[in-house]
Amino acid sequence: MVVTERGTNASLSPVELRSDRFDELCAAKGATTDIAIAKLAGVDRRTLNRWRNGKVTPGFDVALALAQSLGTNVEDIWRLRRSA
Repeated sequence: MVVTERGTNASLSPVELRSDRFDELCAAKGATTDIAIAKLAGVDRRTLNRWRNGKVTPGFDVALALAQSLGTNVEDIWRLRRSA
């Protein structure tokens, strides 16, 4: 899977990565380092870090493909950001 970075470029995305669950699912696939996780996700480490920091969100097609490759659904690894 090759992924290009797309999504919102707002200061904070309205959707956030559930990093704990994402990392757990990646580890189950043998990806335990940021490099391995980024490779599994089909992105570079910079994009992975931007997802984790809420700076950018992948398009729905990318989020869906990633969830399917991890054997889960989109809602399991992404959630709406809680308002302050």
